[in-house]
Amino acid sequence: MYSSGQNNDDEETPIRPPIDSESWCRTKTSEDVKHTFAWTIERFSERPETNGSFLWSSKFTIRDNDDQATQWKLKLYPKGDTSEAVGYLSVYLSNQTETPVKARYEFTVLDSSKNRQNKVKSQFTEFKSKPDSWGFRKFLNADYLKTKAALLVPDDSLTIICDVSIVGHEKVLSGSKFPEETSKGVSKNKQRCHKQLSQDLECGFRDSSFSDCKIVCESKTFDCHKFMLSWRSPVFRAMFQNDMEEATSGKVEIKNLSSDVVEDLLFFIYTGNTPNLAKGADKLLAAADMYQLDHLKSMCEEKLINTTSIDNTVAHLVLGDMYQANLLKKSALSFVVKNMSTVIRTKDWKEELIRHPQLMAEVMEAMARKDTSSTKEPSAKRAKQS
Repeated sequence: MYSSGQNNDDEETPIRPPIDSESWCRTKTSEDVKHTFAWTIERFSERPETNGSFLWSSKFTIRDNDDQATQWKLKLYPKGDTSEAVGYLSVYLSNQTETPVKARYEFTVLDSSKNRQNKVKSQFTEFKSKPDSWGFRKFLNADYLKTKAALLVPDDSLTIICDVSIVGHEKVLSGSKFPEETSKGVSKNKQRCHKQLSQDLECGFRDSSFSDCKIVCESKTFDCHKFMLSWRSPVFRAMFQNDMEEATSGKVEIKNLSSDVVEDLLFFIYTGNTPNLAKGADKLLAAADMYQLDHLKSMCEEKLINTTSIDNTVAHLVLGDMYQANLLKKSALSFVVKNMSTVIRTKDWKEELIRHPQLMAEVMEAMARKDTSSTKEPSAKRAKQS
């Protein structure tokens, strides 16, 4: 079941000051968003890198409290990044986002008992737009790592943990005993009206009063309204306009989707909201494509792109191709090509592509087009070891 959301910070009435005044303001900072990323490097003792050479982790995404996505990578120099760091591991956190990001970060090594060792922690850091990197030149002594290999490099696998805290956004809320009609006030009123409309339509979705059609899926029946379904989905409109069984019976039976997905689909049709998008974007993408809900399809596509990883990138490539989600397909194809050496070690990747020979051919063509010449990496900022 869904519940109506609470007012967000923009809609809050600023708390009054401790004394009586005609006008006031309050500066607020939202809570930091914390994220943990684990990077395991197998056969670490055999790493071929020399001093000044590095390897990248995969890209990972963190969303802040305003649901803005930031993207990151870790960068490791197994033999140190400069002559000053010979005999040490150098490690950096790199901002892969097009805009500046404020963050704090902490690096540790996970030992054989899954305890964190060798903690190093940054202060408040302002990352510039990509590729801006900050970290520790002398993160870990290589000789010490060899001495403690059984503890810190079990099975010759080094696991580096990076804890990132995205600094909360600052907002200034103001108030007055005699508020003026401002453009900002009008905008807030519009937001409240839209939110109220969404809540009222949610009530209409949950209440069978005045409903004139039924959507049946598995063992669940949803009482709906033809006008709402018709104006939101061209597919439903065609059902109710043409001389079809649904037009006369007022009943639509859906057999190729689960009832949970149908409920999410109908909830979006009525309210424009998708509270379960994070855990069901792949299935909702199929439903959005089936009922020609372009905006919902774009939302699903964006969510899937932002959550692409080594484990799911082939599945995302197949989804993008199957449902003509071109941005998702392009993103997944690029991810597969860049990370092919890791992707081929994942479970069932080959079987998945063999079932889609055209996609397999596209992957091979993209690999053939890949420019093998490496572009010189721009120098990154490096935080001093404290």
